[in-house]
Amino acid sequence: LFLTTTEKVMGVSPDVSFKTMSKVYLGDLAARASIDFLADQIAGAGFYTTMNKDYDERSDGKTAKELVDEFCAEQGLDEVLQESARYLIGWGNVFWWVGNIRKIEFLRPVPLEIIRDNGVKFDADGQLDRIELEWRRQPSEISGDEVIHLAYNVLSAKPLGIGVLQSLCTPLDIGDG
Repeated sequence: LFLTTTEKVMGVSPDVSFKTMSKVYLGDLAARASIDFLADQIAGAGFYTTMNKDYDERSDGKTAKELVDEFCAEQGLDEVLQESARYLIGWGNVFWWVGNIRKIEFLRPVPLEIIRDNGVKFDADGQLDRIELEWRRQPSEISGDEVIHLAYNVLSAKPLGIGVLQSLCTPLDIGDG
C-alpha cells in the first residue's frame, strides 16, 4: 500500500466520508434505487453449494456441503452478500467482522456510517490494524485481525474503494474546457 506516514498514523477515510455517503443514500431516492437494483443483480436470490458425489469424508457425521450450508444459514449469508453488494456498489467498500480470519466464527458487515472519520488504521507494513467506531455501543474498535476488507474500484493510492455515492458527492472539475 502507498500510505503516507500521516495516513499510517492518523488513519484513512474516503474523500467523501462514509457518513455523508450514507446520508445521500438515504436521502436520494434515485441513488438508492440504482444501488439497490445493481446489488439485486449481483447478489440475486443468493447462492447454493454443490459437492462431488464421490466425496465421502465427514466431520461430526456431516458432509462438507452440510457443514457449509449450516454455517451459511446460521450467518444469513444470502442477506450478508446482498448487503455487501450494496456497500461495494454505493460506498466502494465493505468490512466483514469475522472474529477470526483463520477460522471464521461469525460474519457481520460493519455499518460504514459508524466508522469514525480517519478511523480505518493501518500498521507500518500497510496491513489493516483496526477500525475505530463512532456509536453508543461496544465495541469502540475492531482489530484488523478480525476483519476482512473488500474494496471495489480502488483508483487511488488509498486502500479504499470508490463507489457510486462518492462520485455523486464529488464536484465535477473539468478546468477551462
